[in-house]
Amino acid sequence: MSTINDLPTELMLEVGQYLLLMDPHHCFLSYLSQTCRRFHNIFTHSIITYHTCSVLEGSEIIGVGSGQPNTAAFSLDGNFKEISFKLRRNTLNDTRCFRNLIFRANSISRIKIMVLRGASSQVLVCLLNSCVHRPGLHLKIEEDPDLGLAPFEGRPFLFNFSFNLQSDSTVFTPREMQPVKMAWKDILLGSLISSKRRKRNTSSQMKTTAIPRESHFKAPRPKVAPRLTGLWIEGDCLLSASIYPWTRYIMNAAPLTHLSITKSKLTIFDWSQILPSITISTLAYLAIGISVAFPDLLDFFHRHASLQEINLSGKEPIGVVSFLISTPSSRPNPLPKLKTLVATPDYIYPFIFHQQDGYFRDLNAYDIRPHYIYSDDAFHAIFELLATTNTHLSITLYWRPLNID
Repeated sequence: MSTINDLPTELMLEVGQYLLLMDPHHCFLSYLSQTCRRFHNIFTHSIITYHTCSVLEGSEIIGVGSGQPNTAAFSLDGNFKEISFKLRRNTLNDTRCFRNLIFRANSISRIKIMVLRGASSQVLVCLLNSCVHRPGLHLKIEEDPDLGLAPFEGRPFLFNFSFNLQSDSTVFTPREMQPVKMAWKDILLGSLISSKRRKRNTSSQMKTTAIPRESHFKAPRPKVAPRLTGLWIEGDCLLSASIYPWTRYIMNAAPLTHLSITKSKLTIFDWSQILPSITISTLAYLAIGISVAFPDLLDFFHRHASLQEINLSGKEPIGVVSFLISTPSSRPNPLPKLKTLVATPDYIYPFIFHQQDGYFRDLNAYDIRPHYIYSDDAFHAIFELLATTNTHLSITLYWRPLNID
């Protein structure tokens, strides 16, 4: 007796199209693809293509997922170079299909996961653990701007702020009320003297205590040592309370040469705890587009002398940009291998200034990219400094003058 397994592949694909119309989330098709090996080979491509934005073989686009699956046949054992995956309200079966594609693609070098609404931290970590073992892989996590940290249990730290008031013995204290009638001028004069003395003799110190936020989900580490060489983070999902321990482990354990952190909404207090916990001995490229205080960034530079290219164009500096370098023999060169700097004018000036003292000798390419619209005189200090230096430099200026009508 004939069964559904005896139908030709063309009819099975037609049946799959009807299942897609009945169930846009591919649950039915995922269940059918797991019944036998033949169905798995037939329907896996349709499920993967739905979530995949682009699958590249060399420089040629193989498939584009736009809601309607592309049924053009291609071999899952092909030479895929780049894969993009939309992570939303996925089933575990859909996730397994994507993991299957990752394991079959032998030459894959770039994976981009776009975290959309409905995504869960458990599924995201499951996909990440299936990617980080690939040697030489560049992994990019892109987040929906409206997603927020609520699905991932909030920020990684809780902060307690306390103020300690310190005063000397000369602080004026209000005297007790007396039944003597005083003129209104004397009362006003006394209150002014009291406020001035308090302001002059009283000082306050703020103490900040960081407490790691407890999360219900603890992201499991990969069973195999991470071997990816590039990590690109756009958003805060990898820095949330539930996934941040996993991210910190990957950053310190993987042989990363490229690290990019942009579009983060975390505060300078969060980054004052995150940056000191990261040490990557093989790091060569760094892109920072976050709100971080420059002293914390400077400490990060001193721990990563292997940096060759830095991109600081995503944010304006917080604090005074100063390397506190007096003479070349007093402190070591913080970035001895730096060759290219992409940054705003506030970052560029100190680097060019200290090159005259013998620092940053390999730095010969500056790319000045204003984060906001500058006035015409904002670059005068840099131009005057360049006129007095004898170093041969390559300067690229993105000029966006301020037009005032």
